[in-house]
Amino acid sequence: MLSEVVFYVPESPLENVLPVLVEKVYAGQERCIIHVDTLEQCTKWNAKLWTYTTISFLPHASSAQNLPPHRVAMQPIFITHERRNENMAKFVFNLTSNLVEDANTYQRIVEFPEYWQSWLGDSQASHIQSRLDAYASICSVSGILWKQQAGEWVRSAYTPSVTAKRA
Repeated sequence: MLSEVVFYVPESPLENVLPVLVEKVYAGQERCIIHVDTLEQCTKWNAKLWTYTTISFLPHASSAQNLPPHRVAMQPIFITHERRNENMAKFVFNLTSNLVEDANTYQRIVEFPEYWQSWLGDSQASHIQSRLDAYASICSVSGILWKQQAGEWVRSAYTPSVTAKRA
C-alpha cells in the first residue's frame, strides 16, 4: 500500500510543525500513528497535542495509557513507541531513527531528518536519498522533500535509486 515517503525539513521546531501536520490528516478524516522511541516521548507528545493551541485539541491516545486493543483501534491519532499499525492508520509520522517496520501498511510515511542527527553528517540530501532507497528496497515508493526556507515550504521530488525486491 505504501506509495510515498515525505521528508520535512522545517525551520521551526518540530514541536510547532508536527501538530499542524497531524491536524491536516485528522481534518481529512484519516488516521495516523506518531512513532516515537520511548514511553517518555509518548507522554511528551501526548501533552503537546492537548495543548498546542488554545482554541481546539486533537483527539488522540498514546501507548502510555495502556488501552485495550479495541480502544486503540478506534483512535484517529495514536502515539506509540511500539512498531505496529494499531489503529489501521494510513499515515505514520516517524520520530525515530529507525525505518518503519510495517511500511507496507501505510499510504504515507512522514520522516523528519532532524531525528536522524546522529547519522546525517555533512550531506543531508544523500542521507535522505539513502533512507528513501531503504524503503524502496521493500516496496514501491516515491519520495517528496518539503523544506522550509524563509517561512515558505519548497517541494522537491526524490526518485529511489533502487527498486523493490519481488518475492
